[in-house]
Amino acid sequence: MSEPTRGLRLIVLAALLLGIIAALGAGAAPDNSGGGLKVATLDTTRVLSEYKGTVASNNQLRKMADDYQLTFQTWKQNPLLSEADQKRMSDLVLKGANATEAEKAELKKLQDQSSALYSEFVNLQTKGGAALTEADKARITALTKLAGDTDSRIQFRSKEADDQFRKIQGDNLNRILKEVREGVAKVAKKGGYNLVLSNEMAWYAENDITEDVLKELNK
Repeated sequence: MSEPTRGLRLIVLAALLLGIIAALGAGAAPDNSGGGLKVATLDTTRVLSEYKGTVASNNQLRKMADDYQLTFQTWKQNPLLSEADQKRMSDLVLKGANATEAEKAELKKLQDQSSALYSEFVNLQTKGGAALTEADKARITALTKLAGDTDSRIQFRSKEADDQFRKIQGDNLNRILKEVREGVAKVAKKGGYNLVLSNEMAWYAENDITEDVLKELNK
């Protein structure tokens, strides 16, 4: 995978953890209505790791990263195909075992076409010098352009993919923060707590609502 897409392989758990901890730590103020301060703690690392929303987000991002990597790898390995053929080929490769027999045959045809183009290019380059006709030179130029276009396309789409990945990552983070906050608030109100702190910020509190929050979030 090209340099711009290395970020696609990153697991978002660490970033999400920091966001959750910061958000929960900056949460509710104590209730001064006379009932006193009732504090609980929350294992934010565990909540995030075991929350099905986080698991789904990480799975989505991993699959997206893997799909992009496989797509760009397919294009790079078949640089002399046209853009349309490369895109069709990568679509078929992504289907994997789910491809129909007709699709497998189509993929084989594209692979053979790519191999033939590569062999043609190598033979023309080997021929070289005075043996090259004007038609040969024109063909080399055309094939070289196809390879160059492939490199440019990979670089451009890598940037697009990285931007899309980061947007979805951010959207997922915001959604997870909202859902966890709502779950914590619901459990806290039910238990009569007016302050919930991350256990990263409070070394000790008599009440830990981690289990209850996970049950609320994952039910």
